[in-house]
Amino acid sequence: METENHDILVIGASAGGFEVVGKLLNQLNPDIPASVFIVIHLSPNNTVEGMINYLQKHCFMNVKIPANFEHVVPGTVYLAPPDQHMLLNDSHILVNRGARENKYRPSIDLLFRSAAVHFGPRVIGVVLSGMMEDGTSGMEAIKRSGGITVIQDPNDAAFPDMPLSVLGNVKVDYTFSSDSIGIGIEELVHFPAIRNSPVPQDLVKEANIAERVSIGVENVEPIGDLTPIVCPDCGGSLWQTKEGDFLRFRCHVGHVFTGESLLTYKSSELEETLWVVLRMLEERRNLLKMMAEKDKMKLGTHYNSLMERADESKIHIDRIREMLLSFETVPQHAMTVAAKSNDPTTIHSKKP
Repeated sequence: METENHDILVIGASAGGFEVVGKLLNQLNPDIPASVFIVIHLSPNNTVEGMINYLQKHCFMNVKIPANFEHVVPGTVYLAPPDQHMLLNDSHILVNRGARENKYRPSIDLLFRSAAVHFGPRVIGVVLSGMMEDGTSGMEAIKRSGGITVIQDPNDAAFPDMPLSVLGNVKVDYTFSSDSIGIGIEELVHFPAIRNSPVPQDLVKEANIAERVSIGVENVEPIGDLTPIVCPDCGGSLWQTKEGDFLRFRCHVGHVFTGESLLTYKSSELEETLWVVLRMLEERRNLLKMMAEKDKMKLGTHYNSLMERADESKIHIDRIREMLLSFETVPQHAMTVAAKSNDPTTIHSKKP
């Protein structure tokens, strides 16, 4: 049994989480014996200089964008660059433009999972304010690997979906407000990390796929069951992962979706298809009417038949239009409603 400290801190944030990251870093001591890795959902066109400058003003440690294969240095804050994943692999950092997870790159889940695989119980995972579910399966991986899970109090978050999703699917260890989360983490870093069991092999296989070490159908089949659903990103088959309590799907090239995000994208695809069908029906009806008028001018005998077909098209057009007007995609806050059954107001900060 090996005893260590929690020297790997991974943080995920999205909408409303950037300022909380600044607060958290400001509460950490400059000599903290840990390395900090942060994924914030950014636009691919975002420039990071302003973000680095902002975080550096609120942090006593060095804040930087890591280079690929850069070695991990304690007391350093690493921020994932826009449109690139940041992963951990033993003593160094991987930065690449691998497959998106839940349409995100960088992905919180991907960083968290790689940290869990390579550092096990030494990891502290933190999910802050944000929408949708990115970070939940990563926190589950950290929990299964013996690490510590921390969320921002959903009642304190500008957008509570991400912490609520974690709360609804993972047994969270600690919940802190934005004003105390850094102080709580400072204490947790010094708490002993005990390695009782090896990292689950399904997580190792998933981490290998993300690192591009292994790719192909034969590498996905052991960790999932083939489904009749295709990947929204590449059109390939999707496998439903077998382990863990969180519903997830992945294709063999690396795209990953939670059940909620996959439903959202499939609903969006359906809506787009209905709009195309509506346009084609409208064009068909207009063409039939034009042909009928031309036939009438020629004193032809097909006018009535053509108009009947145009009227039939109008019936289908009205039905499709009614469907679109009442069409509901999956609300981004659906997880918020579902997870409120856990009543986050009863969760309080705990001391190690």
